[in-house]
Amino acid sequence: MKESPHKLTLEDGKKALTDHVIEKATEVQDKYGLAIDFEILTKIFSDPTVLRFPTTIVFDSSKVEAGLFATTEPYQEDGVNKVRLYIHEYFADKPESLSLLALYHVVAINYGDFASAEDAEIFASTVLCMDRELYYQKLCKLVDQIPGNKAEDFLDRVTLEDQIMMGAIAMAAEAENSGHCGGSGSCGCKGN
Repeated sequence: MKESPHKLTLEDGKKALTDHVIEKATEVQDKYGLAIDFEILTKIFSDPTVLRFPTTIVFDSSKVEAGLFATTEPYQEDGVNKVRLYIHEYFADKPESLSLLALYHVVAINYGDFASAEDAEIFASTVLCMDRELYYQKLCKLVDQIPGNKAEDFLDRVTLEDQIMMGAIAMAAEAENSGHCGGSGSCGCKGN
């Protein structure tokens, strides 16, 4: 057996996945358009050219971990592998938000742990013809709308001791970055 002159690396695999994600997202956009409502999402999530497993969207926050907006659960029905995408029930009456939330999970359903959050953002933002950073900001705003998910709500649950520790860590990082030169960088620090 002849050895390949090129050894493929993990980075090669990740790049190939990202390229494939972009290609698939473009196909979804071409096939389904930009106006993706719940009916279109249902078609996308049952389309075998898009998802490896037929996927049903269910609004049930009891299945979703605190701080998240959705989760997936594989199951079998009549010998067929399927997936349930549980979306926090807060979004059940917010159809304008569903495509941003649901499309994020397509790569995880298709590629499992090999897919990254970056791949999920790339897929969803490409389907929606949106700048990736803008997509991410909109997604964060949606997640922050869930009662109990805001940073302020989190800090209310953190003890005073934890807040002091977080403050001390932040101050130490700031001091490390500004050095003894007043932030000019002349002492070898990163500067301001």
